[in-house]
Amino acid sequence: MLTSAVLTFILLHLAFGLAVGFFILMFALKQEIKWFKILGLVFGWIIIALSALLMLIATVSAIRAPMYGPYGPMHPMMQQEGTSRPCPFQYQQPKQR
Repeated sequence: MLTSAVLTFILLHLAFGLAVGFFILMFALKQEIKWFKILGLVFGWIIIALSALLMLIATVSAIRAPMYGPYGPMHPMMQQEGTSRPCPFQYQQPKQR
């Protein structure tokens, strides 16, 4: 639940960043003062590049999240591979008759 809320928050920031970057680029292209135009183009592309970087980071985080779970990797002593009885909360296959 928390992971989906965080990813939604990140995606909203991504959309907002792309929109602001595009708005600054369009505003800069309409300017007649040369340094306004250059400054707007530089800031617009910086914002768009940071939004693209955020998109890559969010994608990598979404791919890695199921591997480690919400709290990081499990400590080897906490894994129940060597126990004599299985964990009651894990899914078990029904026994064949």
